[in-house]
Amino acid sequence: MAEALRGGRARVDWPRFTIITSSLDQAPFLIETIHSVRDQRRDDVEHIVLDGGSSDDSVDVLRAHDESLAYWESAPDDGQAAAWNAGVRRARGEIIAFLNSDDVLLPGALDEMERLATAHPAAEWLVGGTRYFGEMAPALEYPGVPQRSAAEVLFFASYAPQPGHFFRRSVFARVGELDETLHYAFDHEFFVRCALAGVPSAATPAIVAGFRFHGASKSVTQRERQMRETLEVEWRHWPEVLGREGRHARAVRADRKGHLALEASRDALMAGHRGRGWRLLARAVREYPSMFRTRAFLGTVQRLMGFRR
Repeated sequence: MAEALRGGRARVDWPRFTIITSSLDQAPFLIETIHSVRDQRRDDVEHIVLDGGSSDDSVDVLRAHDESLAYWESAPDDGQAAAWNAGVRRARGEIIAFLNSDDVLLPGALDEMERLATAHPAAEWLVGGTRYFGEMAPALEYPGVPQRSAAEVLFFASYAPQPGHFFRRSVFARVGELDETLHYAFDHEFFVRCALAGVPSAATPAIVAGFRFHGASKSVTQRERQMRETLEVEWRHWPEVLGREGRHARAVRADRKGHLALEASRDALMAGHRGRGWRLLARAVREYPSMFRTRAFLGTVQRLMGFRR
């Protein structure tokens, strides 16, 4: 294994925030990520970058920004979850967040999260809003929302994109590390465990982070594998979620499955399979009758009847 390269000269005596960045072969984006943390203009932030042994110019970027980083390392690792865990073990800040090397913090983000943490001292899970951006991004913004129900977290009913999530150090002592056997849904699985552990949450609707979509991102290129892992997380945690939350869990699950069935119906229609689209729609209504009252159901019917494109 190649010898690890290390650096980082930003000395932070009393870090309020630790930002952990994992990276692999994303030098141009990494520059923007580092600048977005540096430009928060706070003296209580330590930024840790763990690079998985990039073959591009990432090490040159890290060396050029040595004075902005509390610690950086470039060496082969066991994946993104392993890098995040290593960052948590090294972190000294009271509040920890994970910012991938193709994502950014928006101006004033940490000031907003500081206000949220101060206003809700008992909250250990702090959620800010996230904006999608980049060459392939849908025009979407998600405000931060509290994460209160394990079922809502498991089935994305209280969805807020990962870059907007911040955690007090106490969470990792209570919940444990991220699951390094997962490569795509490890953050989602960690969120579900936080909800099951009863980690108190607070949120701000302010948009504090940017989630970049681009041709090489895992969210774009490996969508099918990501969905398989998401289903694995569901199978793993559904029995406990159901046992704890009962009727509420069943209702949240039905809404999620119904929306997925509607999406499958629309996909069939777009592929020119109108008959299959109608069959999938009928199945959605039969198995998940709550879909009958939604705008998504009405829109799907209109498309199938040719009233909308």
